[in-house]
Order: sequence, then C-alpha cells, then structure tokens
Amino acid sequence: MSLLGDRIKKSCKNLLRSLLLLFISFQFASAQSFYSTDPNYIKKRSEKKAFQSFYPDTTIEKANRFIDRNFMGNIGLSSPEYVLKFNSRSLGFKLMETHLDDYTIKKEDVEYYRTKGPFAELSGIAGSKQLQLFRLLFSNTFKQKLNITLKLNRYTSQGFYSKQQSFTNNFYASTNYTNKNKRFGFTGYILVNNNRFQENGGIINDTLRQQDLLVSKELIPVKLSSASRDNRELSAQYSNWFKLNKDSSKLHTYIGLRSAYSSLKYRYKDLNSGTDNYYFLFYTDTAKTIDSTHLRTFNNEVNLTFRSQKKNFNLDLGYENEIAQLWQYTDTSFMNHLVNLKMDHLIHM
Repeated sequence: MSLLGDRIKKSCKNLLRSLLLLFISFQFASAQSFYSTDPNYIKKRSEKKAFQSFYPDTTIEKANRFIDRNFMGNIGLSSPEYVLKFNSRSLGFKLMETHLDDYTIKKEDVEYYRTKGPFAELSGIAGSKQLQLFRLLFSNTFKQKLNITLKLNRYTSQGFYSKQQSFTNNFYASTNYTNKNKRFGFTGYILVNNNRFQENGGIINDTLRQQDLLVSKELIPVKLSSASRDNRELSAQYSNWFKLNKDSSKLHTYIGLRSAYSSLKYRYKDLNSGTDNYYFLFYTDTAKTIDSTHLRTFNNEVNLTFRSQKKNFNLDLGYENEIAQLWQYTDTSFMNHLVNLKMDHLIHM
C-alpha cells in the first residue's frame, strides 16, 4: 500500500506543477483579471450540505485572519491549540488528536464544486520568522456533468523560540458527477496531509526572566535539542448513488454505496534523548529514540434513503463496516459494525 501511496503522491505533484505552469502562463499572457457577475457561476457542497452559491471574496479587510490559530509560545510545540472545541466527532475508531490539527485538511472539510467554466484562485502571505503561506484552488466542470477540483494549502514558519520550525503541506483532489437525467451520480476524493515540526520541550526556565525580556527568543535555551515529529495522512473515498423509482413518484428512493481508505503515520524522533535529560523515566535499547505508529482503516457502507417529492420528509437507513489495523509495539486489529438511522421531517408554515 505504501508503494501505491507514493505513486499517487507523485502523480498529484506532477499534475499540480502542470496546472501551476498553465496558470502562470495565462497570467502573463493577460494583463487583466475578469470575474463573472453570475452569482451561480460557482457552487460548492460538503458531505453533509447541499450545493450552495460560492462567489469569490476579493476583499482584503480580514487578511490578517489567514489561518484559524497561530500561537507559537512557550509550550514546547510548534503551534499548540488553545481553543476548546465542543463539536462531536464522527463514529468509528480514532487513535488520537494530532499536533497541529488546525493545519490539516480534515475529511469533513473536503468540498465538491460545480462551475460554469474554469476557476482558479491563488493567495500567498509572507511575514517575519520565515512565515510563508500559500493556497491554491482550481476547479472546472466538463459538459456541466463531471467536475474536478484541486486544493493545496502550504504553511511554514520558523517559530519564536529555538527548535520550533514547522512545515505543513496539505492537498486534495475531489470529483463529482451527475448524469443528465439525474438518476445516477458519484463523488470521490484523494486527501494528503503532511506535517513536520520540531519540539523543544519549552524553555529551560519555564517562564521568561526579567533579564531575558529584551533578548531574542531564539537565543534562550530550550529543553530538547533534536526532537521532531512527522505526521502523514493519506485518505481516499468513493461513493455513488442510484435512484430506484420514477421521477413522478411521491416518495423518491435512493441507494448509496461508499468505500473509504485511510492511512495515518505518526513518527517521533529524538536523537539526543540520552543527553538532554528531559525525560523523567524512559527505557531504550539504543542510543536514540525513534518511535512510530501506523493506523490503517477500511470502511464500506450501504445506505437506503427515502425522500418525499416536496422534500419535507427524509429517512436514511444505513449499515457500515469498519476494519482498523494498528501497528505500534505489536499489531492490533479492530472491527466495528455501525448501523445508522436518521429521519428529518420539515413542516412548512
């Protein structure tokens, strides 16, 4: 599976480079930028929401809010998360919350687009501490049926203190299709997340001393001199739906099939674990620490949906099978059987 993942990543990189060259050539060939005045020129949807109009926002009023959170203080990590979240996570097996989770594209964040022509959007920000942010979005719909969308987020920063370099590279390609009579359609995506960052364990004195207030934070000693993490994710999903009865029926019936694959790799490395005296207690059989965790999941799901013609009643019945394989000290396998039932009834006043 690793060989297949490397081939997919290489193909995505080559395709992205070709699109970048094409877009740059187009920009140099034309001295003006044109925007369609059609509010429905671009529509987008997520897994849980229907298609809605999406018009490009060209204002620079909130340019400073380019990313959700960017704290790089004295806590030992490149960019810890300080905000408490109350959202419920999806059903199924999950190992842990990863560091720099705000800088990954989650599965529920993958979006599908429909356009009346090609659309490309580029944005970039550069700041102090070698801060660089680059975002790309490209989408095109062929013959008003098949859409292909590419999205890239790239973020890197040196950090405030020593040993806080962080690098994030996130990419996904999504596609969706609906046939002419709207009785069949499918969606799919490939998602790649790659986070690499250093951990310094915090500064030695835990808090800043008064004599250090005017000293560059990069010169303040830290607890870990050679610790780093490398988190990688590769996910893919394909789902389709079929309409089983006629359009004139009062109750429309759909059957949907979904298959998904996910591979998560968490790697921690500390080449100076025996000399930094950071760990209170540890056991090692070598002169260095190299830990890794690999989680792989397979999901298959079938859904039956009943929807009234007036769209005021909706009933979903589904079954999902999940197989999770975890590699740490020894191999472990889990299997989940999930049954879902959801009913929506809307009353129009």
